[in-house]
Amino acid sequence: MEKGARCDMYSNEYIDISEIDTDRLENDLYDYYGTGAFAVSPAMFDKAERVRRMSDEELVKTAVREGFDINEYLRRG
Repeated sequence: MEKGARCDMYSNEYIDISEIDTDRLENDLYDYYGTGAFAVSPAMFDKAERVRRMSDEELVKTAVREGFDINEYLRRG
């Protein structure tokens, strides 16, 4: 598995996946898609379920693509 993932699609900045609270990110991304399923389209339930099967790197890339601020998920201390 790669050590880092691109911080955003327009940047060459990489972040160390091990520094990210991926459990919290997974839950927030799941909630984001789940809420969208009720508010926008039931098809978003599929996206929510896919989140549960993503690798840590896929979670970060998906969250960045959806506009999440990854800095909010950095482990402190």
